[in-house]
Amino acid sequence: MKIKRLQNSVVVLFFILCFSSAAFAAGVIDLPQTGQTTCYDETGEVIACANTGQDGDWLAGALWPNPRFVSGTGTEAACMLDKLTGLMWPKNGNLAGGTKTWQQALDYSNGLTSLCGHNDWRLPNIVELRSLINDEEPNNATWLNSQGFNSVQSGYYWSSSTRADYTLYAWSVNMWFGGIYSYDKDDSYYVWPVRAGQSGSFGTSAVDLPRTGQTACYNTDGDVIACAGTGQDGELRMGVAWPSPRFSVSGECVTDNLTGLMWAKDANRFGAQDWQTALNSANGLDLCGFTDWRVPNVNELRSVIDYSNDSPALPDSPPFINVQSNYYWSSSTSARTDSAWFVGMDFGVVYSNNKNDSDYVWPVRSGQSAKLPPVVPTGLKAVANSSAKITLTWHDNSDYETRYKIYRKVGADTFTVLKSLPANTETYADLTATGNDTATSYSYYVKACNSDGCSANTPAAVVPFKPAKLIGSNITNGAKLTWTDKSSNEKGFQIYRKGGSCSSTNPLKLIKTTAANVTTFSNTGLAAGTYSYKIRAFNQSAVQPSSYGYSTYSNCVTVTVP
Repeated sequence: MKIKRLQNSVVVLFFILCFSSAAFAAGVIDLPQTGQTTCYDETGEVIACANTGQDGDWLAGALWPNPRFVSGTGTEAACMLDKLTGLMWPKNGNLAGGTKTWQQALDYSNGLTSLCGHNDWRLPNIVELRSLINDEEPNNATWLNSQGFNSVQSGYYWSSSTRADYTLYAWSVNMWFGGIYSYDKDDSYYVWPVRAGQSGSFGTSAVDLPRTGQTACYNTDGDVIACAGTGQDGELRMGVAWPSPRFSVSGECVTDNLTGLMWAKDANRFGAQDWQTALNSANGLDLCGFTDWRVPNVNELRSVIDYSNDSPALPDSPPFINVQSNYYWSSSTSARTDSAWFVGMDFGVVYSNNKNDSDYVWPVRSGQSAKLPPVVPTGLKAVANSSAKITLTWHDNSDYETRYKIYRKVGADTFTVLKSLPANTETYADLTATGNDTATSYSYYVKACNSDGCSANTPAAVVPFKPAKLIGSNITNGAKLTWTDKSSNEKGFQIYRKGGSCSSTNPLKLIKTTAANVTTFSNTGLAAGTYSYKIRAFNQSAVQPSSYGYSTYSNCVTVTVP
């Protein structure tokens, strides 16, 4: 059974006896989600994600914290902390005031001695720099500037990592569309220093970024130099050390002991294919007793790259066969939605090709060796259908739950279990919610469970009391509505309208959402005719992703506009 919307969790390879870096490196790490939640066909049009096998269908990887970025305070107020990776970045994405050569970028970053009260700034390696990219966004500079940063440029930024097969070049990331490309070290690109390292499962970040594999240092002529004091990737080797052995072979399949992902041993089972055919081939694969194979997302595919090697750019002595020193498809659509991301297994480039082009296919599956609690459901809605009935709906984000637990709070009481439901359930009707419209407040949350535990709770969905005494009157070219607010916990009111009288079969349509405590609304610009209105109160949780509660509808009123 496919584990859709997979949330990878740490799988312990052996018991950790202490918090030394050696012990910490022994565990399987989490790879973050790419951010992509939308699916597209080969022409770039948006399509439903279900069963496409695309990145937006699986959502494989660790969920991003919300908010992902938080501003520093006090001496750190000019910096942002990435709660996903634990890395600290200057808020100003162009702190250096323009572009610099690679060596100038290293010197500038190493020379920051008092920014936000810290003196351990450096140029990020290529894995760290690419971690800023949200693959859902058409322009990452614009998105980052909306997340608390400023002056992030829609261009290439230097990393501290040298290209292994052509050491005159260094890797960079484009902050517009997210590509990884290499350029001559004498070229000039933007600089974004970073500090700190992620602490993952043992600290404040959600994931642990791995090392790049690079261990040597090079000057601008491409010659090997001593690493000490350079600030290069080969000196600092930031990130989680790779386990040894890196890979374990089982028949026709190989497990990556760093990420827990299972790969087909034969990296060229299907030959070069267009993107949609590649998705179909991976989705239909039955291998090693598993049928949940898929095309990896761009983060997963990039995770096998060793930036110290080329042709192929894989760790030393990989156990795979038929690896092509060429481009491999990911399941992630690029900023140009008629194209998809590929990863070059020759030297590690990440770029996009038109989906009608032909690239190679390397199927992957989750491959965790231990069971995990289910992923938390999302999108909880509690809708009052009558004074005694409230219907709950939610999104099932996991295929490995065995049951759902519904919790309810009546009035000021504590939450208690209301109902246990089978796996794959996404709705429940509470027929005992008596007086929910005027007298008794009802709140709900849901969690998914299996034999290994339960997910976190959804945010609570609180059902407000319904508004009362809706009155409608005509005004010039419109209708004026007034009502009585009977609830103290609404987020606002939804106003619905239909053509004709209250008894007409025309559907009601939402025309306006107001703020809390509003008790009047004028619907102007109407043509002459008869209109009917209902309103309801709603509540939205402060915790994201939001849960919602909706009251029953008010009485219906009809207004005739002359």
